[in-house]
Amino acid sequence: MKKLAFLLAALLLLSACATPAEPVVTTEAPMTEATVMVTEQPTEAPTETEAAPSETEEASVLDIALTFIDKSVEELKAVLGEPDDTYYEDSCSGDGDDGFLYYGDVTVFTYREADGSAETVIDAERND
Repeated sequence: MKKLAFLLAALLLLSACATPAEPVVTTEAPMTEATVMVTEQPTEAPTETEAAPSETEEASVLDIALTFIDKSVEELKAVLGEPDDTYYEDSCSGDGDDGFLYYGDVTVFTYREADGSAETVIDAERND
């Protein structure tokens, strides 16, 4: 008990001797998480000379493909054109086929109905 009282007294003494840090006075508004997110984003889109053409092309293909999720592959092809290559296999999620459409380093995943009546974009990703 005496040891506990001694330790508490020592801690109080040490905390009383410590010099408090000088308060920081600022006229700026405090930064919030939203402020940080906004300030970290570029104010202008990079120009073609700032990024390598292949990186810009791949990013735009991926961004475009992702906007076509749950839409017709024909709509996607109207914007991106025909893919460089395609591959289809039996789907494990239905009677149709899973499709893989390759646009450079981007793969667009599709589902094609068994009767061929419709093909829908499911997802897209960049191949690393």
